[in-house]
Amino acid sequence: MAQVLLSIGAGTGQRPLIAAARRLGFDVVAFDRSASPAALDLLTEHVPCSTYDSDDVLSRLDGLKAKFEIVGVLARTSGPAVLTAAKVAEALELLGTSLGLAQASVHKSVLRDDALKANVNIAEGAVLSVCKLPDFALPWIVKPEAPVVGKQNVRRLDRADGFAEAFQAAKEESLSDQVIVERAIPGTDVGYMALRQNGQTLVELLYDEYVDFDPETHQAQGLGVGAPSVQADQPAGQTVLQNGRTMLDQWGHDNGFAFCSFRVDEKGGVYLYEANPGLCGDDIADRLLPALWPGFDPFALDVLVALGRKVDAIEASPQPAKIMNSEAP
Repeated sequence: MAQVLLSIGAGTGQRPLIAAARRLGFDVVAFDRSASPAALDLLTEHVPCSTYDSDDVLSRLDGLKAKFEIVGVLARTSGPAVLTAAKVAEALELLGTSLGLAQASVHKSVLRDDALKANVNIAEGAVLSVCKLPDFALPWIVKPEAPVVGKQNVRRLDRADGFAEAFQAAKEESLSDQVIVERAIPGTDVGYMALRQNGQTLVELLYDEYVDFDPETHQAQGLGVGAPSVQADQPAGQTVLQNGRTMLDQWGHDNGFAFCSFRVDEKGGVYLYEANPGLCGDDIADRLLPALWPGFDPFALDVLVALGRKVDAIEASPQPAKIMNSEAP
């Protein structure tokens, strides 16, 4: 019986991960709702169903187990598909994203609750189902509670008269029909990345995220990333490291990549606002990590960790690198 890896998705984002699995000698079966996904030519079998529908994906597993020996789960995705990946790994008793991290990635209200339980700072905020002005001072960040399309409907408001429009845009995207409103904190964005295997951290990185808001639409724009972070040797950087470790421990994320995003204010205060498992976008996996460590292949490492293969810790210091988004203004 052929050994295969299951991929949650087979689009453009998943193609590098699937290609790495093929280079390592494994066949891949993928779930993807598209009739002709971008990685179709790399697949042993394509299962046409939505990666957002966890129940449908789970119902297909018995049929696949009758044909293949499933040895790992691949997931480079976001939104509800993250939960699907975690549930598939749990159902098959394979290594994968913990359900705790998956829930916090998909639902920003869960992230807020988990941070409070762990005594990790978050910005003052509220979870809203109806359009009601928050009772804390401007400026505000308005965003979907359960987003689908990244930063598209994340807006910064300096005036309350734009709130109704921002609220409606966030609510229409949010899969929970809820909206998060947070106090906008002046400062910079610092990301925490970790690759773990069996609870051991193989590599950690602090990097800067360059984010701006369009002056007309108020929408968030990702401009690029750079590392090591300017905060890496500062007290705030050490707080980011400790908080990132604390959250991954709380979520029980013992295997695979994970990313947390923090806001660092002008006095060095640190506030968690996002977390994601797997190899995220923003050119971090595709361009930044290979620039920091020449020869570093994060996709191959992600596959090996998913399989439970022994991976050595990365001890070399990263070379400074900055990757800017060519589409940003």
